[in-house]
Amino acid sequence: IPDELDLHGIIKITAKEARFGTRKMISIPYGIKKRTLLVTVPPGVEEGTRLRLKGLGKQGKDGDRGDLFLDVHLVD
Repeated sequence: IPDELDLHGIIKITAKEARFGTRKMISIPYGIKKRTLLVTVPPGVEEGTRLRLKGLGKQGKDGDRGDLFLDVHLVD
C-alpha cells in the first residue's frame, strides 16, 4: 500500500492517562469533512510512541486503505 494513503496526527494525553491507558475522541481531516474516532490508548505508552490504526487512512483508487499513525505527546 503506498505511503501517500497513510495519515499522520498527534494525540495529546496526560501522564496519568499514559500510565493507565485511556480512550480519546479525536477528529481527523477526511476530505472536506472531519472524521471523529474513539481511540483506545493502551496503558504504559510513552512520549513519542506511535500508534498505528490499521485501515483508517485514505482510500486509494483501487480500494486499498492506508493507516492512521498517531504520535503520543504528553501534556500536563
